[in-house]
Amino acid sequence: MGYRIRETDSFVGTDPTLARAAWDEDLLASEDLIDFAVRCLQRGVDSPSLASLAGLPRSGAAHDAVALLDLAIDELDLTRIDRHGLGVRLLRFHAQTIVDGAVSPQQGCRVIHWTFLQSDPQCPEYMREFCLLDDEYGARDDGYATQPNLDDRVLEAARRAVAAAL
Repeated sequence: MGYRIRETDSFVGTDPTLARAAWDEDLLASEDLIDFAVRCLQRGVDSPSLASLAGLPRSGAAHDAVALLDLAIDELDLTRIDRHGLGVRLLRFHAQTIVDGAVSPQQGCRVIHWTFLQSDPQCPEYMREFCLLDDEYGARDDGYATQPNLDDRVLEAARRAVAAAL
């Protein structure tokens, strides 16, 4: 998907299947998986493999980290998340940051456009709106006239995406 998640705790929380799916898409580094395991243990999500993962050295442990996370998923008897499921969660997460005002509509729109919508052909039509809105920001930034209230339209699209993805 081409970028790393900055707010891993906000996005992944303590969900091992979400952490694994995010790692598969190169959204998390092996060091993030170690931090994730520590956070899980601190918050009461426990398995022998999560404890082993939390104790790995921060460098050079990518293969071991992923293997231990896979074992933890099995130990906790969890169902894995596929790429589309990850994309839907990413969209909801980033749309919520727009709705909450944590990022500007333009920043949030750009992140959604380039992380999820460009890479997942199963994307529902209502989510593709972010591609068009991001293109409109680009045209506006290049000096072309665009429809008014672009930020308001992105905010409304984000609200619809959050409501539809629930």
